[in-house]
Amino acid sequence: MQFASKIGIASSKVVVFEMKSVHVRMLRCNLTVVAVLTVILALAGSGTANDQRDVSNDIVPPAPLCVSGICLSGPGFNQIRKSDGSYKNVIKMNCQANYVQSGRACVPNSCKFNTHNCHPDADCSHEFGEFQCTCKRGYIGNGTSCEPKAIIRTVAGSGAQSSLDHSNDALRATFNYPSYISRISGGDFVIGEFLGNKVRRLAADFSSVSTICGVGSAGKTDGNCNTEAEFSGIGDVVEYQPNTLLVADGNNHLIRKIDMSSSPPTASVFAGDVNTPSSGDVCRDGSMSGSDKPRFNNPWGMAVSGSQVYVTDWKGHRVRRIDVTQSDVTVTTVAGGGTEGLNVGSFVNGDLLDARFKRPAEIVVKRGTSGASAVLFVADGQNHKIRKVDVGAGQVTTLAGAKPYFDYSDGPVETAKLGQMEGLVETPDGTLIATEFHSSRIRTVSNDTRYVDTIAGNAESVHEQITPKDGDALKARFSTTGGVFYLGNENFLFVEQGGQKIKMYECKINCKSD
Repeated sequence: MQFASKIGIASSKVVVFEMKSVHVRMLRCNLTVVAVLTVILALAGSGTANDQRDVSNDIVPPAPLCVSGICLSGPGFNQIRKSDGSYKNVIKMNCQANYVQSGRACVPNSCKFNTHNCHPDADCSHEFGEFQCTCKRGYIGNGTSCEPKAIIRTVAGSGAQSSLDHSNDALRATFNYPSYISRISGGDFVIGEFLGNKVRRLAADFSSVSTICGVGSAGKTDGNCNTEAEFSGIGDVVEYQPNTLLVADGNNHLIRKIDMSSSPPTASVFAGDVNTPSSGDVCRDGSMSGSDKPRFNNPWGMAVSGSQVYVTDWKGHRVRRIDVTQSDVTVTTVAGGGTEGLNVGSFVNGDLLDARFKRPAEIVVKRGTSGASAVLFVADGQNHKIRKVDVGAGQVTTLAGAKPYFDYSDGPVETAKLGQMEGLVETPDGTLIATEFHSSRIRTVSNDTRYVDTIAGNAESVHEQITPKDGDALKARFSTTGGVFYLGNENFLFVEQGGQKIKMYECKINCKSD
């Protein structure tokens, strides 16, 4: 192809560019910068490299076209892989910042000068005169159009802070600082209310919200769930066996039992001392049949494994185990120890009882493990880590989290930084999904790659005031997140504590492909 272009009519000098196979020969040059750029852009075409001929047999690279200082001297050869697997040499230019090679010229980088048509959720790259658009992690499309792979939607709660049921519209029901969520026989979900002091039920189809137990006042009264039963600062609620719920009654330092087989349901003490003092021996092991009953110090997270129940002591900075026989209920410390108190938790790995935690929250029993060989995952809240408790090996290690400090970054488990860990659940492939209380992000820890990713939430600062927002998962915003429950097919429910709602992470397509 040959063409000629004359520029600078008022000048006595005429510049003619001739190009054959995109070879450019400058005959004479006395152009303004604007004119030069015009010529270069004309030569470069609309974003397509125009000098990719194979110069493998050339001894010396052809001279570059360098005008007005856009490219620097020093051309060389650059290898490009052909479709047949072999390589060819092409001319390599040394372009100034914000310019890229196009043939033997340097042209403006479309990504830097924002002259591309990439979607806002796509990354732009410009090489050899051609820009490309690639959808970012968490999005799918051709680059000029990108859609989120997952969205966040509210399934229950209007956002108002109270404890109102609703029989046919869960979105019109209200919660008073919900804490954790789990599923019971029949498919419905149970939710503990930290400030509402009630155990609530969410229908399996998200159609209604009702109250299972609790009159709403703070106290420790047992009895009729509709007229007498009181709780104070509820954490986790789990199904121990069909028609039997266990409640981490945090501020009462008790594990309570709700008997769903009676009508109406009734509440009673399952484990713990109703006379637990505010200081002293507040994390005592023991049996419920003995005179010195076991004590908890603000029990919070629970995980059922056969007849055993693992419990995190939030203020006791321990992991406890409840063993149930036909005649007795005993409580034993599995991991952690040290002086109890509000602010004395610390961080130590090592032997089970020498290890230290700080405000442990949700706890998970690793799939396929139980009894003496159980492996536990613990959201070690104010150490900002996920810990692994290997009961059989007698060791506590750090699974993810770089340091016991409030921070945020994705990456390998050894270097990733986590916020205050709260909710935790394991998926069938071993991936952990974790919620962060203050930073309001949802993270995953891959069992295969040992990598920490953010899959939802975009708080710019871990101390930022959050205005909740649903929609695109990576742009969603949450007001403190709590418990999480895995539904299957990469979907899960989670509690938005500060937003007084139950929300769903809904995967639209191939969410784990990034």
